[in-house]
Amino acid sequence: MDKALAIRNHILSLLPGCPENGRLPSARKLAGDFDVSFQFVQRVVDDLAERGVIQVFPRSGMSPHPYWKKRQVNGVFKTHADDFIIRGIQGCIAKRIPEIFISREFERAPMEMAVTHYLVSHHRQYCDLRPLLDRVVPENNMLSSKIVDAGKFGDNLCGIPLVFSPQVMLLNRRIFERCGCELPPEDWTWDDLARTAAELARHIEPYRALGIWRHLTVWASFVTVNGSSIVDPDDASLVKLDSPESIQALEFFFELLKKHAVPAHLAKEYNHLHDFRAGNTAIILSSRQTLAAMISTGVISKEDIVLRQIPVREKGMVSRAMLAANFYCVRKECVDMELAEELLRLLLSEECQRDIIGASGCGFHIMQTPAQQSFNNGDQHDAVFAKALSNVVPRYNITNPASYHLVCQGMESILSKDGEGLASEVARLADALRLISSFGDEE
Repeated sequence: MDKALAIRNHILSLLPGCPENGRLPSARKLAGDFDVSFQFVQRVVDDLAERGVIQVFPRSGMSPHPYWKKRQVNGVFKTHADDFIIRGIQGCIAKRIPEIFISREFERAPMEMAVTHYLVSHHRQYCDLRPLLDRVVPENNMLSSKIVDAGKFGDNLCGIPLVFSPQVMLLNRRIFERCGCELPPEDWTWDDLARTAAELARHIEPYRALGIWRHLTVWASFVTVNGSSIVDPDDASLVKLDSPESIQALEFFFELLKKHAVPAHLAKEYNHLHDFRAGNTAIILSSRQTLAAMISTGVISKEDIVLRQIPVREKGMVSRAMLAANFYCVRKECVDMELAEELLRLLLSEECQRDIIGASGCGFHIMQTPAQQSFNNGDQHDAVFAKALSNVVPRYNITNPASYHLVCQGMESILSKDGEGLASEVARLADALRLISSFGDEE
């Protein structure tokens, strides 16, 4: 690796662990550590200081700038996703593209990995990646077009879904056995879910019987499985949040939430996914990416986890699932699109897709051959994911960041109340969404 890059990356790696008003190694120490001249290190230091990442004090060394996390540094690749996805490929990136520095600490970076709901709310900040994708993968039949379109907003492909899976329900077999509860049938319904959660709640804390929270990714899954959506996928002006099917799903979701909500004194610190990973929660909604990350910790074993599709309102209905994806995005401020393209080429290579991400049992991939190879026909978990994937809904159909924030904050407020007048409150929210939609979604 170029020594200037090595020094820059080393300084960047020290920033998160440096206490407020703490000192970083001096330029003279770095010069000795990297066997270069003081002047050589000083050029790297000056560049980072000019970017507002560090501050230099004459004859007193240097320290992180108080607002370093808000800066953008060339070559930084920020991950919003679980570290597990990046963990396997960071060695490959370091070897092939040493100019790239991987970080979760910066608030913004030229290149980013974003989860679905983050992309929906920030897509206007990202470049159209269609030209890059067409150069990297000129044969479009190698891609899953339905999944690729999940990152499309208007005419722009703002994110490329590198890893994806449908949402499913994860059940902890050991808790069921300890509580003396039978596992629900594979074709379970809302009544089965409510009854199972109530039975578990007789033996453990109700919020640990069913992990459920007010986030878009959770309540929208119940709306989706009931055959509705927030906005019609074929007509962005047609809001369906207050359709009979949506209201029915939201009322059921609210009843579950009321019985299994996290107590107020724990709400700020509690995390359902972390608690499930620790073996304490019986049922949660999650994805293949998160499942693989959980199993990798070794705290909860694959044999402990049973998968079910999201339950339907009544038998005979198709279980539709929302897509959970991790998107590669490039900010409009990025000044090195060649580097961004080089990183995309590596991330879509067979080495990353098949041999690293696929082999880890993480999500599926838009490169169809590696995606097929990452799927194990004999694995009971993969069988559930494959079945859910056949009816996956790729996007929330919200293309306006203002609409996204309105829906998220509005539903958070509605679901925090006592449930009285839920239908009328949702109708008011839907009307506000229609008003925003009537003004269009100009870029």
